[in-house]
Amino acid sequence: MYRHGSPVGLLDIIAHYPAPNVAFIGLLAVRESLHGIGLGRALYDRAEHLIRTDLRATTVRIAVIETNPACGFWRRMGFRTTGEVKRYEGRAVTSHAILMEKPLASASE
Repeated sequence: MYRHGSPVGLLDIIAHYPAPNVAFIGLLAVRESLHGIGLGRALYDRAEHLIRTDLRATTVRIAVIETNPACGFWRRMGFRTTGEVKRYEGRAVTSHAILMEKPLASASE
């Protein structure tokens, strides 16, 4: 996403993962100085449209680290927890990712 010619945000989509009818959002990031003005929502809305119309996915999934304040953002976008939690163990940190998903209406609805 660009604003006044400068990059301000990005959203990464993994198509058909983990199933043919699912799109997985790997990352959504907005420049920190621009948080709170609707860019994240605008970026997600564009991505959801593409996921529905071009990828023809019926579900979109994300994994959010449980301590990430963005969990509230995703809930506002209509995502709900699936009950699945993935544990990640690194050298210096152990974290838990909460899986969330949102069913999508088909492009023709």
